[in-house]
Amino acid sequence: MMRFLALVALLLPTLGSAQVLLPEEVVARVLEHHPIALAAGLRIDAAEAEQMKARGGFDPKLAGDFRAKEFEDKLYYSVGDAGLKIPTPIGMDVDLGYQNTGGIFLNPEQAVPIDGLLGAGVSLKLGQGLIIDARRAALRQAEFALTLGESEQRLMINQLVSQALMAYWAWFEAWHREDILRGSVTLAQTRRDGVVQSAIQGDKPFQDTLEAGIQVLNRRQLQMEAAQDLMLKRALLEAYLWDTGNAPLQLNPAVLPPAIDAVDGGIPELPTPHGSWLADHPTLLQGQALIGQKDVDLRWKREQLKPEIGLKYQWLASPQTLGGEDPITVRDAAVGVDLAFPLFLRKERASIRLTEIDLATKRYELSDKQRSLELKSTALRSGWALMDDRREVQRQAVQNAGSLLQGERQLFQVGESSLFLVNAREQYYINTQLKQVEILRKMAENRVKILELEAALAPAPQQTP
Repeated sequence: MMRFLALVALLLPTLGSAQVLLPEEVVARVLEHHPIALAAGLRIDAAEAEQMKARGGFDPKLAGDFRAKEFEDKLYYSVGDAGLKIPTPIGMDVDLGYQNTGGIFLNPEQAVPIDGLLGAGVSLKLGQGLIIDARRAALRQAEFALTLGESEQRLMINQLVSQALMAYWAWFEAWHREDILRGSVTLAQTRRDGVVQSAIQGDKPFQDTLEAGIQVLNRRQLQMEAAQDLMLKRALLEAYLWDTGNAPLQLNPAVLPPAIDAVDGGIPELPTPHGSWLADHPTLLQGQALIGQKDVDLRWKREQLKPEIGLKYQWLASPQTLGGEDPITVRDAAVGVDLAFPLFLRKERASIRLTEIDLATKRYELSDKQRSLELKSTALRSGWALMDDRREVQRQAVQNAGSLLQGERQLFQVGESSLFLVNAREQYYINTQLKQVEILRKMAENRVKILELEAALAPAPQQTP
């Protein structure tokens, strides 16, 4: 709740002092309110719905049927059936039923005792469908679909957070660039005013006033270009800032990025990847799930090469038999056998071959993805130490350029230096500051790229209960 209130203070119009927007606050708001982050959560909901749909193939089914014909006060026939069918995950169906018939023209095959006939039996496929059938294949593929949904959610959020952080650091650089150049304009204007006064008093040539004025114009031009770029970078960052109720937010002009010194000394260390980061990577988990689905499909297609042999046994008894003293026998039953087998199986064998080719292709692609992720991570991480050295070198360059500029200004004040040298020293100092900001931005972006590649920006998936 406190974090939420802090974010509201940063994003809504305020009358107080400037606020500092930190990258972790941007990430928190993106994860909580961004439409794509909310849509990513629906991937798991959709996968769970698919799994529920597949489990529905094993739901018990209650059915009933009644037919009768009566004409001229004669009951020709009446046939009533009611039953419960219970599918099982092992490919066997359990049937429970009751039948009651009557009438003077009833088909003798349908005749049952006067109090009806009870039945209890099983249906079993001995050939095609014994190991796996369409219902079990659909359920197994739906289980892999849940892994696909979780992986897709992590990839979407990981990419979204990466894009938001990239926009944040671009805004950070643009803001400080404009701030540095705005300060340089102020310095140039102050120096111009001083040179004009010195020229009026006869201490400086009037030519120096022209050079000082040109310097002001040049720096104003650069500052206006930076201000325009800052407006664009702020808009790009605002695209990732949303509030409750799918309402977009705008940055208050009083919201500022962290100071250069704070970032220069506060960039977090690059975390060491855990040993199983490749095994847990959503891209690879996604590939493994697709292979799993294709493997289930292949098993079902191979199963269809077997002949269709259906065996049905239904034990029969009248309600009186169940309550009487007569022994119950299994010979009172209805049995049936169904047999079908295609002669050439060309369609089935061709479909199996195509699935085998697709499965082998996906396995090759998964191996390539795994190797590519590993190499890219190694390449990006190997440049981290070098970028850290560049940051330290540039920090020292800024300090040295500042000391050199200070000394040149003192010499100019006592008349031992020229306006040209002061402007040159000052321009070098400004350039080193701009370069420092650029290096900090590149270093932060490099860290974001590494964490995005290793899928370390998205939160860990929640386990489905």
